[in-house]
Amino acid sequence: MKSILKILVIIDLIFLCPGVVLAVSQTQYVDFFNSKGSFCLAQKDQLATLYVDSQDHAGVVRAVRDLQADIKRVTDCNPIVTHQQTGIGTNVVIVGTIGKSSIIDGLIRDRKIDASHITGKWESFLIQVVPEPLAGVASGLIIAGSDRRGTIYGIYDLSGQIGVSPWYW
Repeated sequence: MKSILKILVIIDLIFLCPGVVLAVSQTQYVDFFNSKGSFCLAQKDQLATLYVDSQDHAGVVRAVRDLQADIKRVTDCNPIVTHQQTGIGTNVVIVGTIGKSSIIDGLIRDRKIDASHITGKWESFLIQVVPEPLAGVASGLIIAGSDRRGTIYGIYDLSGQIGVSPWYW
C-alpha cells in the first residue's frame, strides 16, 4: 500500500512540477516604472490609444475591446480604440494580424519589426516597442500575430501582464 502511495505521489509531482516551472520562468515585460526604451501604457491621465485595423478578424477587434476594458479595470481610465490611421496620438498600441492589418504589414515591409520568427507559424505573436512606427507617432507598442489566434493570444498576454486574469469576464 505504501509503495502504491509513493508511486502516485511521484506521478503527481512529475505532472505538476513542469507547470510550476513554466509559470515561474515566464518573462515579465510590464513594469510600473518608466525606463529608457519603455512604452507608457498609462500614466496619470495620459493613456495610450489602441489601434486595430477594421479589416482584421472580428475576434481580434473583440480582444482589443477586452484590452480596453482591462486597462480601465487597472487604471480607472478608458483608453480610446480607433480604426483610423491618422490623428491617433503620439503613444499608440498597434494591434494586428499579419496579412490582415495594413499597418502591421507596412511595419514588416519597412523593417521596423522583424516578424520572420512568427510568419507562417500557428498561434504565434510578437510584442515589441517601436520608436516612431508611423508619422506623428512617437512610440508604438506593437502586438502582431501570425494568425487570428496568435494576435488574440498576444492581446490577452498583455492583459495578463498588467494584472488582469484571462479568466476575468
